[in-house]
Amino acid sequence: MVHRQFTLFLILIFIFKSVSGQVNKSPAMEQNAPTQTSEPLIIQQKNLPKDSTQRLMTEFKIKLESGDTVQAIKKQLRLSDIYSNKAEFAKAYQASWTALLLSDAINNPELISKAQEQVAGLYVLFNRDDEVIKYSESSIKIRKKLIAEGKISPKILIGNYYNLTIFYRQRQNYAKSKLYLDSCYQISNLFGENDTKNSYFDAERSYYELNMNNVDAAIREMERVEKWFKSKTPNYLVLLYTYMGDAYRKLNNFDKAKIYYYLAIETINTYKSHTDYLPVLNERLSTIYFERGDYKNSVLYLREAKRLTEEIFDSRSTKNKPFIAINDDYRNEKEAQNRLLQEQKLEQLVQGKRILLLQRIVLLAVVVLIIMAAMYAIHYLKIKHKMESKLLEERQEIQNQKNKEILDHKNKELAISALQLIEKDELVQQLKNALTNNNAPITESEINNIFKNISVSNAQNWKQFEARFTSVNDSFYKNLSSAYPSLTAGDLKLSALLKLNFSSKDIANLMGISNESVHTLRYRLRKKMNLERNDNLYEHLAKF
Repeated sequence: MVHRQFTLFLILIFIFKSVSGQVNKSPAMEQNAPTQTSEPLIIQQKNLPKDSTQRLMTEFKIKLESGDTVQAIKKQLRLSDIYSNKAEFAKAYQASWTALLLSDAINNPELISKAQEQVAGLYVLFNRDDEVIKYSESSIKIRKKLIAEGKISPKILIGNYYNLTIFYRQRQNYAKSKLYLDSCYQISNLFGENDTKNSYFDAERSYYELNMNNVDAAIREMERVEKWFKSKTPNYLVLLYTYMGDAYRKLNNFDKAKIYYYLAIETINTYKSHTDYLPVLNERLSTIYFERGDYKNSVLYLREAKRLTEEIFDSRSTKNKPFIAINDDYRNEKEAQNRLLQEQKLEQLVQGKRILLLQRIVLLAVVVLIIMAAMYAIHYLKIKHKMESKLLEERQEIQNQKNKEILDHKNKELAISALQLIEKDELVQQLKNALTNNNAPITESEINNIFKNISVSNAQNWKQFEARFTSVNDSFYKNLSSAYPSLTAGDLKLSALLKLNFSSKDIANLMGISNESVHTLRYRLRKKMNLERNDNLYEHLAKF
């Protein structure tokens, strides 16, 4: 007997592992608690008529044919909700993607974000976690942009955050689940929402407490919100009773756990909602019966769980083959569009690069031509300037040569004039001597008169010389007086004679002084000019 029970136990463990593998890969569709409406956490479905899906399909066609695409999209989103609650996920998936296709066609960001939120929820079913995160983040990104533009209220994000709360809880990432739940509370409190949404948050918080093994606190919270869900949205009690059963199972109160699991199944059958929970509930009842030693019922419930799992989630199910294959028109069309866009962008990029290259070549050619023209102009200006400078130098040299010749000529005239004055002075001196030594009687008054006329004549001659010297060397006296303000009239006269290269003897005759006096005057002149002993006085005066 013991051997038979042990063998049966091993068989049950094998079947349990097989079914658990299927169930764990197909977490319950809890995202249907908040429907995808403008009030995402309010479930509007209680007892839907049997023909509700047919009625919505008819309304969808009418709206689409009349051109009211926005309302047509909303009908498809509602259809997706209903199909999800009935566990007809292939139809739900098709409705969501139809809504997304139409939303994208009319470029309506608000409806695109709603459709993406629903698609993300459907991807949860088959562990397509990357797709869940991808479409959830895309929906949130679009909505945040619309919020920033003031087109929608921030409370619309509650639906996204609530779905991600459930998603991360199912993936046992409780830290992230709690983070998104806190965001739901924060937005709800900020906009003063009523207890409708907070009841869903409170229920979710009780599940978090249960996963944190705070079982008593979780049960208290679930019992508190149970009354609200009974009166408002009883179909959500499927989730609440399931987790209440889990809570009592953790306390080893199997009888009470079994009661809540049966209540959950009864709620599913009553409201035809959350049928995807049936495999989970049957598997958990099987576990309770096994732990109680009722292996017969344990096997029966385990078989039922396996059958339901295959029917609802398995790829062999006729309901879900279209969903598993993901052969939808939207994806194929979007992929084709993306490929076409990529090809167009690539072609535009190549064309842009060609145009850019051509522009750069033209620009480079223009720059090269400008540089060459500038170099030629500079070269031409340099040659022109060089030629003009050379011509100017030649003209200046010719003019200087002419000026020098004129100056030399005039200086020669001055020198001749000065020599004539010297000869005249000598002649006068001889005359004076002759008159003085003459024995003939000449009166004293006649002699004085002759001397007086000679002196006047000498003074006039010197003034004429000075005037002629100044006309030839007009700036000499001015520059010399400016350089040496202390020079006297006699110093200037001596300087003029020295500039004409007169000898000391000639200077002495012209000035009527002795040679020694000329040397003394020259010494004093050098001293006034601060000339060194080695400095040539003639060369120095030639500079002025």
